[in-house]
Amino acid sequence: VPAYTTATYPDTVAAGDLVYASAANTIAGLTIGQVGQGVRNIGGFPTWTNLYEQLFQPMAAKLPATNPAQIDGSGANYFVLLFDQTTAESVIWQSVMPATYNSSVALTVEVAYNTAAIANVVIFRARIAKTTPDGAGENPQTATFSAYSTGSDTVPGTTNFLDKVSITIGTGDDDAVAIGDNFAIQFERDAANAGDTLAADARVFSVRLKQ
Repeated sequence: VPAYTTATYPDTVAAGDLVYASAANTIAGLTIGQVGQGVRNIGGFPTWTNLYEQLFQPMAAKLPATNPAQIDGSGANYFVLLFDQTTAESVIWQSVMPATYNSSVALTVEVAYNTAAIANVVIFRARIAKTTPDGAGENPQTATFSAYSTGSDTVPGTTNFLDKVSITIGTGDDDAVAIGDNFAIQFERDAANAGDTLAADARVFSVRLKQ
């Protein structure tokens, strides 16, 4: 470790900052990250990044009483969710928001899907309902969902090729979900939207919620 000089060590560091070698015998400071972030190796250097991620699979989906998507296991390798081309069908997943969640950063819903069609646009949307387990009278079975957030994609030009759609749920549209809250996420193909022109079922392989 080199002897201290202002040429080899940062001039100042604040509480919570980290120090690391930015080059041989050169020490730099890394400003503390946000709540829920962790340090990852990016390009050979420590970098604060968002760590929150949850994966939702077809077989874990709750099918609502009205217009549910269909869980289909007829394929050779995967279960999928089938979403109709004319009826807005949905599913619901449930989880608990982990300690890696950062409430000041928007959520991204990443959807892996394919379809037999080779043209036009598919639209998906998602919304959240949270319940805080604090005994304050909230009933998770009657929790109110936030407004839908929407994402769209032009389908691949080759039949059955896997693609993805991203939906951004902003910090004002996440039902103020916090670490430790139980939450439900409702996911739907917005087939009633005139902008959804995909004339075939959409097959969803997975939905990933991340930051």
